Amino acid sequence: MVSLLNEPEWHNTPISPVSITRATAQKWLDAYVTAWKTYDERAIADLWSETAEWHYPFQMRTSGREKIVAEWMSERDAFVGESFDAKYHPVAVEGDRVVAHGRTVFYEPDIDHVVTAYDNIWFLRFDDSGRCSEFHEWYAGRPEDEPDRAVPEHQLSEYAQTNPWQARPQQDPALDAVTATDSRAVHPVPPYLIQVDGTCNLTNEGAP
Repeated sequence: MVSLLNEPEWHNTPISPVSITRATAQKWLDAYVTAWKTYDERAIADLWSETAEWHYPFQMRTSGREKIVAEWMSERDAFVGESFDAKYHPVAVEGDRVVAHGRTVFYEPDIDHVVTAYDNIWFLRFDDSGRCSEFHEWYAGRPEDEPDRAVPEHQLSEYAQTNPWQARPQQDPALDAVTATDSRAVHPVPPYLIQVDGTCNLTNEGAP
């Protein structure tokens, strides 16, 4: 019997000789957002290697460039005409591997009122052409949209006494007073933002 606690095989995949720079990773992440917002098939296809794999938690969503493009296009009608934006940044780069963090925000049509937002972590591997060959994503909605993810208030106040810079969620003023909910969980980032410096050491620089 295979245990869910077993280490996934992809953890131990050897690092290839390919070396991705932070600038190359950022260019790919920006292209990903543009492709998602435009649903341009050529732009989508150009993101992926021929044998790329797209993983969700606990399962592979699909594999192969053609199938990934088909999956994206199957969701086109759900997003074209919607108001949303996203931004991702590489936080760790090693050889052909990148860990990225970003957020996706959905707005009311034609106005800046936030409907909901998702906090996302991605693990990516790239081939020597700069295309993604392996894509893993994890995502979470804001605590106000997914109450079961929220930290109880008494724990927040207790934690604040010893860790004031980490004790409250990073949130833009525009996200305040949002009451609507939305079930569209497409791309993610964590409700608490911990900054990571170039050496992958946790830092509280710029924390509230």
